[in-house]
Amino acid sequence: MTSLVESQSGRSRVVAGVAVAYLALAGAVLWLWLARTGVDTSPLIVAVCFAPAVLGAALAFTSTEDQTQYIARVLACVSFTPILLLFWGTSLDPDVAMPERAVWPFAVAAAIGHAAAFVGLIFWGGSFATLVPAAPNISPSQAQELRARLLALGRTGAPLDVSGEVGSVVVAALRLATGEERGHRVILNLHPARRVVRVQEKLTASGARPQDADEASMRGPGDDSFDPTRPTASRVSGKTAQTRMIDPQRLAAIPLRMFGEAVELPHDFASSLAPDDTVTLLCAVVTRSGWHWQPVFFGSGGG
Repeated sequence: MTSLVESQSGRSRVVAGVAVAYLALAGAVLWLWLARTGVDTSPLIVAVCFAPAVLGAALAFTSTEDQTQYIARVLACVSFTPILLLFWGTSLDPDVAMPERAVWPFAVAAAIGHAAAFVGLIFWGGSFATLVPAAPNISPSQAQELRARLLALGRTGAPLDVSGEVGSVVVAALRLATGEERGHRVILNLHPARRVVRVQEKLTASGARPQDADEASMRGPGDDSFDPTRPTASRVSGKTAQTRMIDPQRLAAIPLRMFGEAVELPHDFASSLAPDDTVTLLCAVVTRSGWHWQPVFFGSGGG
């Protein structure tokens, strides 16, 4: 378990390092643009340009004990500090008048570039930081054996239905207490050449009651957190793709036994599994079969 914790912590810090590099690049681009457009780049100006990168570096060296919160802190820094920096930089007047100083084209290009970089960081980091390597000192199982083990989970009493009509794809549909109003499907695509299972989680809601106040608020991106004129939803529908970080302690605690293509779980444990623990169970089968667990947002990836 210690090696898994260290592996996940290291991957989280790599994501943070990439984020800091991007913040430094954003500051350097703004600094160069200011220098070329007549603004005197004093040490104070330079310090402000690179302040987001310094803040990001400080966050990168914080504790990774709660890795979800660690990544959230870094992404929050990346999301808003370059925009604040852009607002500040484009508001500065040049020391030398420059009639052809193109503020708006630069601001629009920088904002679009930032949005693209931030979305790219989320999708790349969401897959990179959530990878769970194969359990050590285990010979990798053949793809057919792993597929049979995953299919066998549906016969252990765990709250999921597992199917695999296509040779390299296994689909686990979690049985939720909400019935057919909500769905949670885990699509596992086996890539034997690299001993990797690419994992897609898809959550659906079809006329379901809101799970919490945030879901009922119907608040969209950029909307005020509170708006008395905004209606409250009584039913919601939608589709969501997600990746998750597997808790190493929960993964190690799964009382799973495997013999060839068969799997065994204590009945009391299997019948009481929550959705998060059911996904962890799937990860345990994959990694204890000598394969890597690789969550992805879209597509199955190359094998």
